[in-house]
Amino acid sequence: MEDLYARYSRSVFRRSRAMLGNDVDAREVTQGVFRRIIKLGGPLPSEPAAPMAWFYRVTTDLCLHRLRHDKPRAYDLDDKEDTQVTGAPVPAGVDAEAHAFLRDLLETIPHDLQEIGVYFFLDQLTLEEIAAIVGVSSRTVVSRLGEFRALVERMFPDLRRMAS
Repeated sequence: MEDLYARYSRSVFRRSRAMLGNDVDAREVTQGVFRRIIKLGGPLPSEPAAPMAWFYRVTTDLCLHRLRHDKPRAYDLDDKEDTQVTGAPVPAGVDAEAHAFLRDLLETIPHDLQEIGVYFFLDQLTLEEIAAIVGVSSRTVVSRLGEFRALVERMFPDLRRMAS
């Protein structure tokens, strides 16, 4: 477990922080990812890229869960420990309106579409990279992206006009 933590915890933390926007939640998700490994009690996939893909997917799942179910919080800018851990300044807080929009969106869109939407739009992964992480074909990824876009357009018809 120590070796896994040493090897992957920084990547898990960075991923969590990128999705959640703050160090406090990112640390909690990082702990949750490693608790999940302990709970599973078994080995991770052994292919060279497989452990990182597993960590990436579990981290994304836990972050999406947190975004769906947690309320936004304010964070202290003077938290020296946070800046020492990441080397980056701590965000002033979470935009409550954006968080509410995202939570509403995530409550409406099925999990498999959420995941692909995050990988494509937030992470800007290729279709092939998403397919490898999710374990489906590139064609399925294209189909789910189409479903994701259609749902978002139905939910928020003004977004298309604003993007034009």
